[in-house]
Parts: sequence; C-alpha cells; structure tokens
Amino acid sequence: MKQKHVLRGERIFPYLFLAPYFILYIVLELFPVLFSFFISLTEWNGGGDPIFRGISNYLRLIKDKNFFSSIWNTIAIILVSIPLQLAIGFTLALIITKYLKKSKSFFQVLLFLPYLVTPVAIGVIFQILFEYNGGTINQILGNFGIEPIYWLGQVGTSRFVVILMKVWRAYGYSMILFISGLLAIPNDVYEAAEIDGAGVWKKTFYITLPMLKNVMKFVVVMTITAGFQLFDEPRTLFSEAGQAVGGPGGQLLTIVGNFYDVAFTRFEMGYGAAIGYGLFMLLLISTNVVNRLFKEKEER
Repeated sequence: MKQKHVLRGERIFPYLFLAPYFILYIVLELFPVLFSFFISLTEWNGGGDPIFRGISNYLRLIKDKNFFSSIWNTIAIILVSIPLQLAIGFTLALIITKYLKKSKSFFQVLLFLPYLVTPVAIGVIFQILFEYNGGTINQILGNFGIEPIYWLGQVGTSRFVVILMKVWRAYGYSMILFISGLLAIPNDVYEAAEIDGAGVWKKTFYITLPMLKNVMKFVVVMTITAGFQLFDEPRTLFSEAGQAVGGPGGQLLTIVGNFYDVAFTRFEMGYGAAIGYGLFMLLLISTNVVNRLFKEKEER
C-alpha cells in the first residue's frame, strides 16, 4: 500500500510544479483572448452589460474606410522601414565585426541605446528636433538661409519623420542580430573564397548574405510586427505638436492608432476588439507571406 501511495505521489508531483504555469496561462493569456473575442461580437461601451450583435462588427470592419486607410498608412511606413533597417543594421554589423573588433562591445552598446529609449521619450525628442518654431533642424537650416519647414504639418514630411523615428529606434536591434549571425559564420569559408580569388563584394554577396538568410527573415518579421504595433511614438510626436492622433488630416493614422481612437476615445469596445482581431489576421498573413518568399528563394 505504501508503495502505491509513493508511486501516486511521484506521478502527481510534476503536475503540482506545472500547475502555477497553467493557472497563470489561463488567467493572463487564454481568458483575455477568449473574452476579447466575445466582446468583438457585442456592442459594449465598457460599462453595463454587453449586447450580443453576432458578426456585425466584422461586417462593419470590411466596409470601414478608416480601417483600410490605417492599414495602408501602416504598410507604407513598414515597406520603407524594412530595407532601411536591414541596410543600416547589416552595414554597421559588418563594420563592427570586421574593422572595430577591439572596441566592438563599446559600439554595440552605444548603437543599441536608442532601442532602450521609451517610445514616448522618442516622440518628444523628435518633436523637439522637427518643431516648426525653434526646432533644432529648422534652426540648422536657418543658418544656411533656408526657410523653416513645417515638418509635422504636411503629410509627406510627417511620414518622413515617423519613418526616421522608427528606423532610428530599431536599427540597433537589427545590428545586434546581424552581429550574432556574422560571428557564427566560420572563417574557413572566407579563407577558401580568398584562395579562389574572391574579393570583398563577392564574399559579401555569395557567402555573407546567403548565410544570414535566417537572421534577415527574423529581422523582417520583427520589423513588420513592430510596424503594425506602431502607436506611442507618432501619438506623442503629433500630440506634442498640437496635431491629432493620426497626424495632419489623419493621413498617418496607424492601425493601433485607429483601435485606440475607437475603443478608448469613442468607447466602442466591441468594434475596437474586432479591429484588434483584424490586426491579428494581418500579422498572420504578413508572416506567412515572408516565410513563403524566403522559402521560394531557398528552392531557387
């Protein structure tokens, strides 16, 4: 009998260790997901009882011009950010690993610092830089006799500032990933290529870049994910400049910005939850497209 009790105890014991994880997962992960999906099927202002509306919020979503406009605004920022982040991150990683080996740690920390700055602080910094009256950039331009530019009052220049702000914050993250990838490439491969007469460019295009394929894919996926979550930086940037959440004329309203406006300004929680699930589907589609593109390159 004692042996049976011991065996039962041994079987139950591992589950007792796992129980806190499953409890936390259900409370902090599973329940919010299921609850938000339920809310997306209702009309609810955050107070009182939700009124069940079925898929009406999703039908409204596919007809909502603001939703599709916010998708385009976000995608436009992402499409410009990806090549810039890849190019800057890769170039800096190459310079640090090849030419700055002795001071590699110093430059890694220095160039990674922007990524550690909070989004709100970044928004304030760029607002000070690009402010129309007394902004640092306009002051520099004034020293060369150039008229001040209303950076945050025009769609084109505002988009440029938002992209610059996003790339400035994230290039250090890309650089760190590329450095780890570069350090994993064996020196023997480069030495063999040099014996065959390969120069710097050939080694870069035929050895380095192909061997960094997985790192590039990860950087692209993370850039897309971060791009679809873009909100705090532009919100702070434009609010400090006296603009609406979506910038001049709402032309830079991102998907999360639209979600915030609907759910926490107009208190349409049900429709806001539907926008959140729309964003989730976009992320799934985007990740799948990136995986397919990289897979096709592997097969060629």
